Amino acid sequence: MPSLLNCHGHHNFALSPACREENLARRRTLVSYDCVMLAPVFDSLMTLCESAFGRRITVGEAQSLSDDEQMLLALLDGSKLYRGCINCPQNAATILHGAICSTRILIGLEWGHHLGAVREQ
Repeated sequence: MPSLLNCHGHHNFALSPACREENLARRRTLVSYDCVMLAPVFDSLMTLCESAFGRRITVGEAQSLSDDEQMLLALLDGSKLYRGCINCPQNAATILHGAICSTRILIGLEWGHHLGAVREQ
């Protein structure tokens, strides 16, 4: 699966063919789960996370997630607080915290939409 980060340090995916291809691959993955509406949510979250880290997130494999990916999942599920695991300026931490909260809300709304559709069948 492609990284959900901003592509090659660019915030505008139209800047290079490689960025466009990674963005399309990311969206195809979300389409396969009928969650394409979450693509911009994850694009923003990963960009803000990378900014807070001051570097690109290390990406693992499907069966072996990187420490960065594990930490991000822990931040999303609430088992870790950003204050305890990311050393970054307060303004970056506050923005990242907002993005994590927004991502949780939008994932919940998307899942609720899918559960409602299943119940209607």
